[in-house]
Amino acid sequence: GVGREVYFADFGNQRIRKLVFRGTNWFIYTVAGTGDIGNNPLCDAGCGALTAKLSNPRALAFASNKDLYFVDSGNKKIRKLTTSSYPDETPGNLSTFIGRSYETFGRTATPLGDVGVLGNLFLPGHWDIRNENLVLDMVYQIAIDHNDNLWFTDSFSNRMYMAPLVNKTVASSSSWLVNMYADNYMGRFDKAREAGARQQMLKALL
Repeated sequence: GVGREVYFADFGNQRIRKLVFRGTNWFIYTVAGTGDIGNNPLCDAGCGALTAKLSNPRALAFASNKDLYFVDSGNKKIRKLTTSSYPDETPGNLSTFIGRSYETFGRTATPLGDVGVLGNLFLPGHWDIRNENLVLDMVYQIAIDHNDNLWFTDSFSNRMYMAPLVNKTVASSSSWLVNMYADNYMGRFDKAREAGARQQMLKALL
């Protein structure tokens, strides 16, 4: 019940655990991970949580429906775990909420295609991208607000992201560098011309 379960990431043992208080004792359970470090992409769409390989999990946050989200940092993904409470200890289902397996370090999939480091810096300041296309890199913390929006920052791309947990499958991004550039150098354009100028600038960088 509420107040009698504690979830935590067992970073070095590649598992998500929970402590359950029963009577006068605490009991520990593994709720996700096999203990082997790795990545099984078939679990992106969903698999039994105890069959999933993780890579240095960290940073947990609960949604209002008790789904657990956490950072699978070595695999560059944010995972979603369905949970159960005592006395029902049925293993949950694990899926990937945000992120994908990637071939090239530090690249992000966008409506314009894959872009490099400069593209990451100069993309339009506020834009949406499908969760499965977002390439993560250095995500260390996540938070979920009262409206069930998941917030996180990627230290490598210097971006803050917001991803609704329901009714939407895209994350919104913001870049301080692009906002500053637009305010100082592109404010004379109308919105349509500004958007076109941003895309031309990005294509020129690629």
